[in-house]
Amino acid sequence: MFRPTMFRTVSALALSCYVFAPAVAADNKVAVVTVNNPTQDLTLTFDYRWGDGKWETVKALPAGKAMTFSHPLDVAGRAPGFQVKMNRAIGKAKPLIKTWDLNWKPAPKAAAELGTQYEIFRDLIDRDYVWLAAVGQRP
Repeated sequence: MFRPTMFRTVSALALSCYVFAPAVAADNKVAVVTVNNPTQDLTLTFDYRWGDGKWETVKALPAGKAMTFSHPLDVAGRAPGFQVKMNRAIGKAKPLIKTWDLNWKPAPKAAAELGTQYEIFRDLIDRDYVWLAAVGQRP
């Protein structure tokens, strides 16, 4: 049995999903990445850039801290890729430079909790080196 009230309720619900979903995407203004240093004893230095831009240096990301990076989205909701370049060696270990391509998340503002979360940690095989991976994705 067809009920007009039920039809109107379902129609209104479907319409509200259609009307409000684009508004959420339109609220996103920046691409956001957060790099965490959950180590207890390492202050880290690394370089980063958006797209083919100039490499910038983070001179000190202290143990237990995080740093958030952001870039404005264009009108189509796009931003360039984000890269981190770091010497993975700790102390006197042989230098080993690695560049990672990190994914960003679109967000309404540059806030640490809104970015794609990455963490730098000691390599599980050779503790004289560090590695970077998405939170929860350690090898």
